[in-house]
Amino acid sequence: MMSGKHTNKGIERFAVFSYGVKLEAQILMEASGFGFVDLFT
Repeated sequence: MMSGKHTNKGIERFAVFSYGVKLEAQILMEASGFGFVDLFT
């Protein structure tokens, strides 16, 4: 029971973490997107 709770909490934490990373990457890509476009064109 205790281990199950721990695993559940870990999955929840991982989901929040991965969502935060995705959001941060999206913001970074949008912020530096114009720079990348200038570089490749």
